Amino acid sequence: MNDDSIRHFVAGTVGGVAGVVVGHPFDTVKVRIQSRPDIYKGVPSTFLKIFKNEGIKGLFKGMLLPVSGVGFTSALCFGVYGNSMNLLRKYRGEEKTKSQYFTNVFLAGSISGTILCALTCPSELVKTRLQIQDHGVKLYNGPLDCARKIYQTEGLRGLNRGMSATLLRDAGPGYGIYFLSYEMLKDYLGNSALSLMFAGGSAGVISWITSYPFDVIKTRMQAPTDGIRETFLQCTKRSFAQEGWRVFFRGMNACMIRSFPVNAVTFYGYEWVMNFGK
Repeated sequence: MNDDSIRHFVAGTVGGVAGVVVGHPFDTVKVRIQSRPDIYKGVPSTFLKIFKNEGIKGLFKGMLLPVSGVGFTSALCFGVYGNSMNLLRKYRGEEKTKSQYFTNVFLAGSISGTILCALTCPSELVKTRLQIQDHGVKLYNGPLDCARKIYQTEGLRGLNRGMSATLLRDAGPGYGIYFLSYEMLKDYLGNSALSLMFAGGSAGVISWITSYPFDVIKTRMQAPTDGIRETFLQCTKRSFAQEGWRVFFRGMNACMIRSFPVNAVTFYGYEWVMNFGK
């Protein structure tokens, strides 16, 4: 593995950790709205309700796992993406047109998203279970205890609950469009700090717009109420029958508000490391 390959992994780590710290409160709000629409409605009211009942810690509930794991996850995301680009160039030849380059970007992003699912599905399951714990009702004492109890009661399959929705979200449009949007905007806007942050933030928003319905179903599969365990299709059909098409965009405002600053910081951190010392 050459220096450039290693740099992709290091850059992903730096960008990912910065992004998690900035965006976790918004993610907590999103998960609460998605999983408990009977209690949590809009973004501002959910923020206030969590802060009033649980304090500032409530907004950062479940962040230990993302922060501790995001270094590896983000390193893998950007590392696989960067090295997939190198492999595509090796076997398909150097890009001679922008169309060829952007095709490789989309393919490399999709490869990255597919591989990441093995990590993101169980880690997001634990994060979601911790985030939906109401104040005073403590079923889990941290991420490790949560993972252990899920494994004891639901087995290995339980830790991977929601994998079908995760694959559709990340391996489908998600990461391919994520990296493609960023590279296209960067190509148009240039490489200044503000341009990179705007391109990164916009790429995050665009990718979420295309994959958000899958994220809603994933959250509902991972945070079932009344002990209900459903497949992707069962959860989709029931959600639509009970709440209509709007259910697939529930909590999207919180996600969009979170997505821009998180991905702006993530991509800027990534680019800073990639270009450091060059």
